[in-house]
Amino acid sequence: MHQNSYKKKVCIVASSLSHGGAQRSAAALTFVFEKLGYEVCVATVLKGVSYSFTGRLFEIHAVKSKFHPLFTRLKKLLVFRRFLEHEKFDLIIDNRARVSIFREIIVTKCLYPKSAIYLIRNYNFKNVFTSSKRVNRWLYQDRRLVAVSKKAADKANFELGITSVVAIPNPLPETSAPSFSSDLFSDLPKKFILFCGRLEDKSKNIRLLLEAYQKSDLASQQMPLVLLGSGPDEQDLKAFAKALGIANNILWIPFVDYPFYVIKKAKFICLTSRYEGFPRALIEALSLGTPVVSVDCESGPSEIVQHEQNGLLIRNYDPHAFAEAMNRLIFDQDLYDFCQANAKSSVDHLSVAGIARQWQDYLNLPS
Repeated sequence: MHQNSYKKKVCIVASSLSHGGAQRSAAALTFVFEKLGYEVCVATVLKGVSYSFTGRLFEIHAVKSKFHPLFTRLKKLLVFRRFLEHEKFDLIIDNRARVSIFREIIVTKCLYPKSAIYLIRNYNFKNVFTSSKRVNRWLYQDRRLVAVSKKAADKANFELGITSVVAIPNPLPETSAPSFSSDLFSDLPKKFILFCGRLEDKSKNIRLLLEAYQKSDLASQQMPLVLLGSGPDEQDLKAFAKALGIANNILWIPFVDYPFYVIKKAKFICLTSRYEGFPRALIEALSLGTPVVSVDCESGPSEIVQHEQNGLLIRNYDPHAFAEAMNRLIFDQDLYDFCQANAKSSVDHLSVAGIARQWQDYLNLPS
């Protein structure tokens, strides 16, 4: 990778470094730019550091004011602006959700240089940009944007009226995390299938997973479903599982920062989302040798799952099709063994070194 007597500096702006896929991706991105020879700094808007990262940490949230909260926000912006001016970063990468019109006008037009790069981490643009397409086009028409999937990049090019959005996937994180200790999961069944993510049905469509499980033959084969995560719909989903008559076949485990031990132990993991960006649950499972069953939602799974090679890719919103897919990976041992054998190698290109090469090409950095 690029080596130079002058070490370039990058600032990665993130909401935080804990409790979420986007946050873990921001942490993983620090290792990509370290690989490229950058001096790395992470600026966090909210409190929270759970994921491993490299470089310095600048905590914007630590700025306080005795006055009205509005003055605190303005003070944070001024402090951050002075920090950016003092540090003279060669590159700023914004990993946040950018949904507030007033704030993003200030950040994009007054705070960041035009060379800043804005990451698009979700196909549902309500979670990425402001509610005004006109404002979004004005803010980003002459800016650099990078999406985590090809479909998200294509959508951004269309909706923003530009043709310069490119796709660079999320890098794989380090998976040698402390949660590999089995002491944290003493109640884990010997064999199980797994959902890993936020318990929010609006985006994750976990009801579809529960319906598919109820229609499958897994419960009769003593193959429980483990749901690892926390979220606002947990109690509603538990009630739904009870109404389906499958409550006794489900184990609920609260969110953990490093779920890799559970993922590695699972027979396979399931994803039934209505939309995604580039789902970390899938790439992390495959990197650990765990096959996947995923719906073909917008966007990400079709760029990760190679049907009948490292898992099964199923049309969305069809519990019968998803149930049949789960049955296949349980009862067709040859298919399962083949998918499991291919899992790790199918995501080799998403290593830190692999993603660093893609960023190197995008930024036109010398080898």
